Amino acid sequence: MRTELKTSIDQFAEYSKIYKSVTKWDSTMMDKLCALQCVCSGRQADTERYKACRTYIKENAGFLSTIKGEMLPVVAWQMAAEEEPEAFFANMQECYHTLREAGFSACNHLVAAALHMARITDDFPAAAAKMKMLYRAMKQIHPFATGQDDYVTAAMLAASGISVPEFQQRISRIEELLRNWIARGNQLQSIANIILLFNVDDISLCERAINIHQAFREKGYNFKSHDMTALLALLSVSRQPADLLADEIVEASDYLKTKKGFGSLSMEKCQRAMMAAGIYITNELGDGEESRISGTALQSMVVDYLVALQTMCICCIVTVTAAASASSASS
Repeated sequence: MRTELKTSIDQFAEYSKIYKSVTKWDSTMMDKLCALQCVCSGRQADTERYKACRTYIKENAGFLSTIKGEMLPVVAWQMAAEEEPEAFFANMQECYHTLREAGFSACNHLVAAALHMARITDDFPAAAAKMKMLYRAMKQIHPFATGQDDYVTAAMLAASGISVPEFQQRISRIEELLRNWIARGNQLQSIANIILLFNVDDISLCERAINIHQAFREKGYNFKSHDMTALLALLSVSRQPADLLADEIVEASDYLKTKKGFGSLSMEKCQRAMMAAGIYITNELGDGEESRISGTALQSMVVDYLVALQTMCICCIVTVTAAASASSASS
């Protein structure tokens, strides 16, 4: 394993340990997401700053605000990564309210979308209008598969600079290239939308994603079956041969498995490989010239993707808990 990748994984595991003490009442993945944010952004772990941000959110978000609900720890660690946390929080709240005024539903996914937009632009009305047009275009193509869990993707596409006509043209071509490899629905939509973020030959990226998927399958990692297909789109930008890329990420994942909190009892192997892949990407592609977006934004995109997965997990937990409570109350 290359020295810089090993060092980043050591740092990731150490930061996860540090954040464990301040996220013990949150999701079991939150310490890892905080640690990943630090490693990807090149910052030191700072639990005091994180705790201060949590307190600030509780004191300054509205009484019924979605921001201080299940998404509070996610917002807090993103605030902690900013140079001016309080100013960022004010911008994020303004962005969130602008998105609500544009007609988007209040939910955890919209908070995550606002977090992304607040880092990318200051013109929230224009960004919200662009996001709404792209979301409508997504819904026209996939009326049943497109929902609130696509808010983050729509925000990322809006911030990337892609136009609606370009989106419609390229998404059709990309999905046609991938359709024989992956089923219709959320998985196809997920990988196609991420490929759209890059200003590279779509045919080349799709072929790369398929080759990388096959390379991982040969090693017992089926991201396709774990609904992690967008990760393949991120990895497809790497110039590394698919077999070598898969070898390095699996080796990194196996090394991460030896760390406390990352073993087989703590997470399943595709989740662990996803974390290792995120670190791998930020090591390899931070200054990539082929990306439509900047190196810093690429690093943010990796973390945003992982946050999106975490947000979906939180939403599922909340939904199941609410359903169980309702069932218990009615029985």
